[in-house]
Amino acid sequence: LGAERAIWLTPAGAGWQVALARDAHGQAVAAAPDDVSQGVVQWVADRREPLSLLDVANAEGWRDRGSVQALGVRTLWCAPAPGGVVYLDLARGLDRDPAPDLALLQSLLAFLPAG
Repeated sequence: LGAERAIWLTPAGAGWQVALARDAHGQAVAAAPDDVSQGVVQWVADRREPLSLLDVANAEGWRDRGSVQALGVRTLWCAPAPGGVVYLDLARGLDRDPAPDLALLQSLLAFLPAG
């Protein structure tokens, strides 16, 4: 996918907590729930459907959200995962459709034990 960050979030009270965060090289990185778009995370968690926004700045219904703009994210993906959601993002746009990569991610997540 070419993501710069991958963050696994799990529910914590009325919000979310970071269970695991990695950079593009697989190294652990510091991340907090406020480092991701809460609207995106909640949308995916509520619907249990993946969301792919290749160009957030031009995505109807998402471009005006303050968290997306404040984070400087250009492309993001979020998918349901056992016990929460996985959120991936990058500051640049993509020049190809990531649908095959997202399908692979979904199939891998299905093998994780339910939390």
